Amino acid sequence: MAPLPTPSLDRLLGRLRALLVGHVRRHAIGRFMLVSSCGLAFLFLADLLLDLPSAIRLLHLSLLTGGLTYVFWRYITKPLAAIPDKVGLAVLLERANPDLCELFTSATQLSQAKAESERQDTLIKSVISRAEARASDFKFGAVDDPRVPRRALLHGLSGVLVAALLLGSDLDRSSVFFSRIAGGGPAWPRATTLVVEVPFTGGAVSSSPNGDRIEVSCARGSDIPIVIRAEGVIPDEVTLRFESGARTVLNVTRGGVFRTLLRSVQDELTLGVIGGDDDDGTPVVAITVLRPPDVTGIAIQITPPAYTGAPTRITSDADVEVLAGSTLRVSALTDPPEAQGLVRLLPADTELELSAGVWPIEGESSSGEEPADLSARECKEFNLEATESVNFRFELKDERGLTNPDPGLFAVRVIADRAPDIELLSPTRGEVETVPGGAISLRARIADDHGLGEIEALLRPAPASDPLTIPTSSKALPPWTPQHKDAIFATALLELGDSESEAETGAILSVLPGQTLQLELRASDRREPASEESESRSTPVRVRIVSPDEFLRRLQDRLARVRANISELLTVETEKISQTQALLTALDSEAIDDNAARDAATLANGLRRIHGDARSISRELAELTDSVIHARLEQRDTGLLAALVAATSEHTDRTFAPEIWRKIATRDDAKKGLTGRLVRVTALAIEISDDLVEPAREAAQRASGAKDSTTAQTAIAEALELEGRAIAKTEQLLAELAEWDNFQSVLSLTRDILNRQKSLTERARHYAKEN
Repeated sequence: MAPLPTPSLDRLLGRLRALLVGHVRRHAIGRFMLVSSCGLAFLFLADLLLDLPSAIRLLHLSLLTGGLTYVFWRYITKPLAAIPDKVGLAVLLERANPDLCELFTSATQLSQAKAESERQDTLIKSVISRAEARASDFKFGAVDDPRVPRRALLHGLSGVLVAALLLGSDLDRSSVFFSRIAGGGPAWPRATTLVVEVPFTGGAVSSSPNGDRIEVSCARGSDIPIVIRAEGVIPDEVTLRFESGARTVLNVTRGGVFRTLLRSVQDELTLGVIGGDDDDGTPVVAITVLRPPDVTGIAIQITPPAYTGAPTRITSDADVEVLAGSTLRVSALTDPPEAQGLVRLLPADTELELSAGVWPIEGESSSGEEPADLSARECKEFNLEATESVNFRFELKDERGLTNPDPGLFAVRVIADRAPDIELLSPTRGEVETVPGGAISLRARIADDHGLGEIEALLRPAPASDPLTIPTSSKALPPWTPQHKDAIFATALLELGDSESEAETGAILSVLPGQTLQLELRASDRREPASEESESRSTPVRVRIVSPDEFLRRLQDRLARVRANISELLTVETEKISQTQALLTALDSEAIDDNAARDAATLANGLRRIHGDARSISRELAELTDSVIHARLEQRDTGLLAALVAATSEHTDRTFAPEIWRKIATRDDAKKGLTGRLVRVTALAIEISDDLVEPAREAAQRASGAKDSTTAQTAIAEALELEGRAIAKTEQLLAELAEWDNFQSVLSLTRDILNRQKSLTERARHYAKEN
């Protein structure tokens, strides 16, 4: 019997096969697109970021091709081969629809079978008939699940979209990628391009034709600037890679520029620059170091101003001091000799041309070595007028275009010619008092650094009056020379007259009680041209003219204070001699020990204070006596004033000179009169301080350092004897001052009587004239 047809069932199973094939194809296409797009994206990014070599790119392409082949087999070939025949398809339908009770499977199998009997044929037709009826309205709802292939297709489309966006964002890079994917093709375009510049002007800078090498020729010690400009993406830092292996990291500055300075290059260098994705290290900067031109010797010829009388001198010192107004000729030996250049003066930053000259120092350079060219003796030189302190340097350039990279700095320190320095030695006070007919001794120490000119004393009767010029005499060491810095000592005696005696005594000025004068000393130096800066004036001394009575009253007041000081001194001396006696008694009874030495040292310190007090009294009495002598109260022709002026003219400072008063006290005219009595009192005070108290202190000091009691006792006994004599002299000094005070009182009373008589006589004479 022929097989029975099953058209509806066949159509159903065919539709199921077509459905399965469609699902497989959609799933495979999705997987294929996903794998291919992800693979291309990976290859693109890997090559873009890592700039893979051709071998790796070929390997990646092979892996991608293999992966796609596997996907084709895994999701196309294998699934399609796994689609079952009609019986298998019927089984799939029956699994999804258990209510079929294997109807489609039975119908499919029985349609090909042969019936062996009529009844069997009837059963087969019944099964096929029921299967056909069911197949005609069968729905695939439970069998068909399109979500998986759709999801795979969606994933594939997403991958394709991402890859398309990635590759389409930069078509130039995508084109380069597809050109390189097979292992060849051009290089990737860089995101960062570093442009290297060497703005060096002290030598030669050249670049190779293709720009991959920059050659720099510089002098040894030059500073080489390196400027790197980043184009495109600006990195945060770039790195200089030196041939030696060293590295230097540079940080970015404004405008994407990196800068550095290779300081004082001594050896040849080769370096490259990397930064961002520009990491090939080109262009290479190659620095060649050459010997620069330099100054090998310097000589400065200094001609001081003519008024100084100083000779011209030559020095090879790098730093010189010259007097303002000096003329300088600066000569320099250069290596090579033919080097040219200029001189730059600082801080004014002015330039002077160098001219050819002859080296002024015979046989050696300034460094003591033979110069480069002794036969020619040619040098470079320039002239300079020294008006202010300057620094200068030689900027040289040789025929190769090289400059001296670190020119030495030479200094010229200009010293101004200072005005003379005036120190008044007498009067010692800023205000002095005298009487009509008195005198003032003017003594001054005057020094100048380059020679004194005129010296004059000026006496101004009133602040608004023109000053009187007073002739002075000077005493100096041998004539002034540039090496001579000693001072000149000027002296002058200013004699002041009154209205009655001016014509007789030859006084320089007639004065009256109550008048005030101003005295100053003026000195100038030899500076040319002369100016106000070349003149100095001493501190003005105010001279007050008082009447003899007022002068004596003030003198009595000052002497009263001196007597009070002497009384205090006598009290201290009395206390100290008691201590000395106690110490001597202690030394008689026991050996010298630390306590005795300490007591002796204490005694020496006490005597030192007594000596200081006694010296102060001597100084005060000497000052009072000096004023009395210059006031010439007793007689105008006394020899004490002349002796005092002569003695003090030998004294060249402001210190107290007791030997002057010792010498004056030995004169015959110092043994009589009011002034002579004061001179003797002063000499007595000096004897107490220097001849008695000071030796006593020295004896006590010897006792403090004595090693045995005998020596200590001898020294303390000597101190005791000197202290006793000092006390006796001090009492005598008090008595002398008291007697002088009494004498002065009588003298003042007599002068008052004479003045009253004179006044009465004047009134009587005036009355007689009128009547």
